[in-house]
Amino acid sequence: MNKKIYGVVFGARTAGKTTLSATLPGKTILLQAAVYESGSRSAQKLAKKLGNELEVRTFHDLVDFWTELEKCVADKTADHLFVDGFTALNEMNWNSDEIQRAHKANAFAAYDQHGKKMKDIVKKIKEKSYDNAGDKNVWLTCSLRVEKLNVNGEDDVKLEVHGKMGISELVGRGEIVVTAMEVPTKDGQKRGLLTKSYGGYFGRIDGVLDDENPGWVEPDLSLVLKLSEGA
Repeated sequence: MNKKIYGVVFGARTAGKTTLSATLPGKTILLQAAVYESGSRSAQKLAKKLGNELEVRTFHDLVDFWTELEKCVADKTADHLFVDGFTALNEMNWNSDEIQRAHKANAFAAYDQHGKKMKDIVKKIKEKSYDNAGDKNVWLTCSLRVEKLNVNGEDDVKLEVHGKMGISELVGRGEIVVTAMEVPTKDGQKRGLLTKSYGGYFGRIDGVLDDENPGWVEPDLSLVLKLSEGA
C-alpha cells in the first residue's frame, strides 16, 4: 500500500489557512472553492518567495469539485494536494436542492442526511492519499468559530458548518492535525500552528510522542512535515 500523509488544517476564517499551502515543499495544487474561499494570491506570492511551486485550481459546486479532484489526483507532478476547504463543501452540500427539499419535509432528517454526506466526502478525500492515488500528501482545511468560554474556562470551539458533525470526525481521520492561530505576545499578535491539542483546540502528529511534540511552531507546514518524518 502506497500511503501518503492526510492532514487537516483548522483555523478561524482569517487565520491564514490558505496561505499555509505555500509553505509545503515542492509543488502543491491548491484546489479552492471559488467565491467561498480567498487568500490564493497571497499564497502564490509566498510560494514564489520560498522557492516552492503553487498551482491554483478552483471549483464552483460539488459536481465540479469531484471532477477537479480527480484531475488533481491524476497530476503526477505534484507533491501535495491542498483542498480549501471543508467549510465550503459543507455550504455547497447544505444549499443543494436535495438537502433543501429534505429540510422542507423534515428538518431533523435533513441535518442527519447532510451530516452523513459530509462524513462520506471527508472519507473520499482521505482515500486520495492511499493506494494508486497515494503519490501526494492530501490536506484539507476547515474553518472554526469560537462561541464562548465553556464551564471549564476554555474556548468553546466548533466547526463552521451546518449539520451534525463534530471536530472529532475530522481530527480522527488526520495523521497530521494542526490549528492555525494568533496568540498575543509583548510584540503584538503572533501567528503560528498548534501541533498538540490545548484547551478547546486540536493538534497532533501521528507517531510523535507528547514529549517530542513542541506543541507550537511557526506558520510553516514544512516544519510540521519534518516533525512527522522524524517520528
